[in-house]
Amino acid sequence: MKRIILNNLRAWKEKKHRKPLIIDGARQVGKTWVMKRFAQEDYEDFLYINFDHPDYLDYHRIFTSGYGAKKILELLEFESGMQITSGRTLLVFDEIQEVPAALAGLKYFNEDIPEQHVICAGSQMGIALHRGTSFPVGNVETIKMFPMSFSEFLMAAGNDKYVGLITDRKLDMAAEFHEKYLEMLKTYIYVGGMPEVVGQYVAGERLSAVRDLQYQLLDNFRSDFSKHAPAALISKLNLVWDSIPQQLAKENKKYIWSVIRKGARASEFENAIQWLEDCGLIHKIRHVSTPELPINAYASSDIFKVYSLDIGLLAAQAGVTAKMVFGGSGIYTEFKGTLAEQFALQEMKQNHRQLYYWTGVSSEIDFLIQTEAGIVPVEVKSGENLNAKSLRAYIAKYKPERAYKLSMLPYRQNETVVNMPLYLAGLITT
Repeated sequence: MKRIILNNLRAWKEKKHRKPLIIDGARQVGKTWVMKRFAQEDYEDFLYINFDHPDYLDYHRIFTSGYGAKKILELLEFESGMQITSGRTLLVFDEIQEVPAALAGLKYFNEDIPEQHVICAGSQMGIALHRGTSFPVGNVETIKMFPMSFSEFLMAAGNDKYVGLITDRKLDMAAEFHEKYLEMLKTYIYVGGMPEVVGQYVAGERLSAVRDLQYQLLDNFRSDFSKHAPAALISKLNLVWDSIPQQLAKENKKYIWSVIRKGARASEFENAIQWLEDCGLIHKIRHVSTPELPINAYASSDIFKVYSLDIGLLAAQAGVTAKMVFGGSGIYTEFKGTLAEQFALQEMKQNHRQLYYWTGVSSEIDFLIQTEAGIVPVEVKSGENLNAKSLRAYIAKYKPERAYKLSMLPYRQNETVVNMPLYLAGLITT
């Protein structure tokens, strides 16, 4: 596996003024693997502690005794039997939110021994903070981690040369292999980016076995609801989770509470939406009626769309079969373009913290991004039909410097609109 986030971790290591780093992301996206790989490749040694594992219970006491960072470091050396040397030893704290004192204690590592490299991860970080856990604001750095991107999937499958054409922006050359990229995109739509699933596919497992593993992961997330959520919230979480494909199957993908259950109201289920978002299991995309800067100031809190964590898991939830994906171009008309939008969202979320969407009179722009160049509209087409009335209406009204139209057609650009094949969605950075 090759994860691009490793480049970010190495850049963090080389910073002159470095703070403890927290990797925030959903379960099963590869946080533990990435931290261990980083530690093995870039440090002489490392101490790994998983606060959610019974083998590490003795370490809980060290962090809950009220000691300062230097004393904690001495006790960690004693407990682990290893010498911890600043700059050479990486401290790796996994599921750190399970011990609030350890999370809060990162402040003292930053203030008292900033030369000590500390990296952490948490899959329930947002939930812990809502429970009142103290967060060391200003004393840590955070980075979001997501499922494997399309480029990472291609590298895992041994197609590095095709990734190189994208990352080097050799778009004319990439256009020569347009059909090849589309075939690989279909595979990614079915397999998705969950590392364990990708690993099974790359190892040569049948697509049926890949789908079985996706179902298992979906069941594991359900089990997490029971383990981590308040009892009164569990049934609501299951209803919201199960309704995601139905919500996205609508032509107008605005979140409708009655799709969850007849007569459902926001007051009943908005806490379930928040819980899933905090866990990284969904992406909540807020509506903007007036696309002005700063865009977040004009975003609605009660009008939004909800997408899944991973395109492969969404396909499994929706019952998208291998025949639908690989049997011609049907995948791009089935499910009303939802999978195309899900793919575009996942690729763009790698580079953009927030995405929004816009609606006008009989018009909708799938995604808006705030960049240095202003607000950039992105319209996603699930086939080769480039008729984009909504995008034309948006451009005529707001006159953006740049706009993107994602489709199944090769790359081309005019003065304002970049017509970009869907598999290049990750290049939308400006």
